[in-house]
Amino acid sequence: MAIVVLQDIHKSFGPEVVLDRLDLQLHAGEKVGMVGANGSGKTTILNLITGQITPDIGRVIRQKGLRIGYLPQEATFSGERTVLEEMHAGVEHLLRLQQAIHDASHEMESLAGAELQAKMRQYDRLCHEFEIAGGYEYETRIQMTLAAIGLEPELHHAKTSDLSGGQLSRMGLAQVLMLETDLLLLDEPTNHLDLQATEWLERFLGNYRGGAVLISHDRYLLDRVACKIIEVENRQAHVWSGNYSNYIQTRDTVRLQQQREYTHRAEMIERTRDFIARNKDQEGMRGTARGRKIRLKRLLKENPDFLDKPVEQRTIRFSFAETDGGSDLVIRCEAMGKSFGDLTLFENLTFDVLRGERLGITGPNGTGKTT
Repeated sequence: MAIVVLQDIHKSFGPEVVLDRLDLQLHAGEKVGMVGANGSGKTTILNLITGQITPDIGRVIRQKGLRIGYLPQEATFSGERTVLEEMHAGVEHLLRLQQAIHDASHEMESLAGAELQAKMRQYDRLCHEFEIAGGYEYETRIQMTLAAIGLEPELHHAKTSDLSGGQLSRMGLAQVLMLETDLLLLDEPTNHLDLQATEWLERFLGNYRGGAVLISHDRYLLDRVACKIIEVENRQAHVWSGNYSNYIQTRDTVRLQQQREYTHRAEMIERTRDFIARNKDQEGMRGTARGRKIRLKRLLKENPDFLDKPVEQRTIRFSFAETDGGSDLVIRCEAMGKSFGDLTLFENLTFDVLRGERLGITGPNGTGKTT
């Protein structure tokens, strides 16, 4: 069942056309990856879905009562509240229910008879609603979610204005994941996550019953989570079944076939034009040449995209200057250590890097990888 439908969408920003005649549907429970070049319109599509912007032409139809959680690339907060206060702000509906339960309990102390019975029924209803919404677990969920995405307990009472950009992004993710939602829209959710937090997010999305759209350059995340890939290209959205690896394989096969068909059409047109040019003035062949010219003109008029060249995949090329051979030992670190104040990141670190080696540095956020 479609929970969001984008119909014939056109969106421009000034003279730049970002989306044109775009059609897209999102279905309940589906986990979808969204890929495309920077500036192709991926974030614009998310903003259209949330209603933060409106299309110039076309319609965005959302299922009635649809609850959407949106994580932008850059999370912003007031700066005055602490991490825990911001997390509580994301569950205000539970806090209101909790206060209503407390008020009803207090009021029952001064009631009797029918009034007490009515208040008890209200109290039971509020408690049931609170339980169904996960009210008795929300404090534990907040602590577990913050821990999972790498925000240590000592940061929980820090003001958001004191957090780094990466910490703010992780807190924004934690806040969105705490919401009761039917659809999650996550724009580069793993940008500031370490491996452990990324694996936790994968498990969370695997267990999440709602739908999700993930804009991500993390092909491993999209392989493990996505059942469809939306490719945003040439102002349109193309939907491919399967995860990211399936998308790449199928897309390359389709594009190869499209290129072959284009080459065949172009060669046919070239042969026809060559025949017309050679025979238009030849005695006995003028009629045939004229007939082919008429058919060719009609073909191109009825099929204006007949000679449109398929989209070519952009490739990035690097050119590095050659260097002299030199020593096989590129880097040597011996008994290296580094601290910031009372925080020791590492000590007695010793390693070599040899020519041709490729080393990966892994570890939780804040353990000293960048240092």
